Amino acid sequence: MGSDKEKSEDSAFSFEKTPAKIGGEAETGKTGEDNGFNFSDIPVLGGKGDKDKKVSFSFDSKKNIKPPPKDPGISSYEAILRDQIHQPEEKKSDRQIPETESHPQEADASQSKWDKIASGKKSDSKPTSPAKVMIVLAIAAAIVVASGVFTFFLLKSKPQPPQGTQTTGTAPAARTAKPDPKAEENARRLADLEKKLADADAARKESKFSDALKTYQSLMSEGWKEKEPVILFSAAECHENMSQDDEAVSCYVKCIGAGWKENALPYVRVSKLLNKKTDYADSIRYLEKARETFPADNSIGAQLANSYYLAGQTDKAIAELKKSNKSDLSLDMIKLFGSVLQKNNENDHAREVYVYGMKKFRDLDCFMAAASLSDKPQDNIDIMSQAADVADDARKSTAVMRLAELLVQNGRKAEAAKQLDKISLDQLKPESATDFLKMLVNCANLTKFTVEYKNAMELYPKDFAMHRTMFETLLENGLETTALDTYKGWWESKRKDAVAGYLYAKFLGISAYRSPDAANEDTFPIYKKVAELDPQFFEAFLELGYFYTMERDWASAEHAYSECVRIKPDDRNARNLLALARERAGKGDEAFDEYEKYLGTRNLPPEEKAAELIEIAQRLEKPEHAEKYLEALGKSPKYADNYRIQTMKFKLIYGKPDDKDFSDPYPKAGRIFHEYYLLSKGRNNEVLLMTVPPAEFPDFWKLFILWKTDKPGWQEGMDALIAKNKGAKDATYRI
Repeated sequence: MGSDKEKSEDSAFSFEKTPAKIGGEAETGKTGEDNGFNFSDIPVLGGKGDKDKKVSFSFDSKKNIKPPPKDPGISSYEAILRDQIHQPEEKKSDRQIPETESHPQEADASQSKWDKIASGKKSDSKPTSPAKVMIVLAIAAAIVVASGVFTFFLLKSKPQPPQGTQTTGTAPAARTAKPDPKAEENARRLADLEKKLADADAARKESKFSDALKTYQSLMSEGWKEKEPVILFSAAECHENMSQDDEAVSCYVKCIGAGWKENALPYVRVSKLLNKKTDYADSIRYLEKARETFPADNSIGAQLANSYYLAGQTDKAIAELKKSNKSDLSLDMIKLFGSVLQKNNENDHAREVYVYGMKKFRDLDCFMAAASLSDKPQDNIDIMSQAADVADDARKSTAVMRLAELLVQNGRKAEAAKQLDKISLDQLKPESATDFLKMLVNCANLTKFTVEYKNAMELYPKDFAMHRTMFETLLENGLETTALDTYKGWWESKRKDAVAGYLYAKFLGISAYRSPDAANEDTFPIYKKVAELDPQFFEAFLELGYFYTMERDWASAEHAYSECVRIKPDDRNARNLLALARERAGKGDEAFDEYEKYLGTRNLPPEEKAAELIEIAQRLEKPEHAEKYLEALGKSPKYADNYRIQTMKFKLIYGKPDDKDFSDPYPKAGRIFHEYYLLSKGRNNEVLLMTVPPAEFPDFWKLFILWKTDKPGWQEGMDALIAKNKGAKDATYRI
């Protein structure tokens, strides 16, 4: 602030210039005191309406101006700013001008004097401003500056939106970008597609391939180029897992064509699928393209080698595998490598590969392959000993059995039996159980066999293949007594086990054949019981059909063989036996037509079909069918002997045979028909002079002629014939 002098010079008002009295002249250079000036004589500023008001003036401005009420919680600065902005103009003026009392007459006189003073000094005076106005202006300026600083820092601290995005909020309308409906629509569409793709991927991972595939297919129609390869690949995986190989191949190929650049997986997958279809050329083509696109992918070479191998290009397969690092090969590729080397007679190299595989993967197949390629028996035993030590529980028994087999082959049965003691049957699968039981028999470990085979009867009572194999193994090893005790005990303890009854009856039949004079239990009732216990027991009905055939009970034989055909419609032997039984039962034409129709469905070569039908055809009354198939048989060199025999038979049945038809040489089976021809001509002496093969001695017809002509030797020959056929199942021979 300046001095008092400066204030006086700047002010437009001066005590020296006020009139001494109202209506008088002011004396120049005299103080107000000399002029008799009174403050009450100062005219009041305002309109005419204020004349009646008397001014109450005081130098103490605080008494004249009431400060505005201060709101709690705000500063004086904020209150002033609020008043400047929100108060009406008239109220602002009221706050700037003090209130006065009403003195109308004095006010008019005072106003007149004041006007004169103001007009007299107007030209040489400086503009004056009340102190209050100056304060208000200063405050206003401060407010403007503070507002600017506040705004600056506010805008600086506000995060800037990413480039290329629109801003929203309180930005001025002039700066806000206009919304782009097309861009917003594209953004919504893209978000929707991303969600659909995520849902499809989730379904595929949960193995809901059908649901996932439907979504992928809908996405394919959206023209989403950016994701097209991924969608096609995922759809191909769904097709592949649903065993839709053709569709999978199509999608993988489209995926590659759409620009897949991630890895070689689509190429490898389509190659494997093409290999399944034996389309090896295309499989190789895709893998070669994959190698060009992904030269650093080592897995392509192994797959390419596999395709070369399947295509018969063994040399290329070996070349590819030799270029590969063994450490990069999977177990399957190691096995393939060893296999192709074996096929190429590189056994030493193959054994090396298998040894690597057995050490790295501890794979039993590699152990067994390596052992099989060793020329030294002890090396084989050592390898399988290692295999038995490192094999997991699931395959340990297989390794032990292979080791036992090698020990048996080298005459070390006792060691083999000890190895087999490490295994129990309940740890094995049925197919392994059979091998295990056979090994016990071959090692002569009958004590353990008896125990374990009883377990097999409990665990697998209906596994006919297993028990038939064991039945045959016991007989091959000369263990008839063990077989009899085993199956007799099983059948007597478990009369409801059809397999037990069948095998017991089968053993009795073999025993009766080997020892005709021995007393044996009749097997026929057992087979009937077995067929009742299990109406699906094919072998039981086959045995019954054979029994009825031997007894010449053709109707019963036909029924038994019909049951065989019911159980196994495609069994050619059962069909043939049924046709023969029907023909013998007087249904020749019906039997022939049905069997001919059946053979027509098997797409057999003409000569093979003729060989089966000729036997039945020559039993028919008319020769047409026999002539037809005899002609077909004669066109095949493979059936030359059969054609000669059937021609001799045909002549005897339908034609007029002569000596040329039976001239030597002819097959051994034709001797009986030559014999019939001579007998039909009464040339008995020539029959007696015919040579008889040892298997057919004594010859029935020769003995018959000797007996008929009462020539010596027939009694001794007949005794030998009876002894030979005493146990024959065929009733004709028994007679």
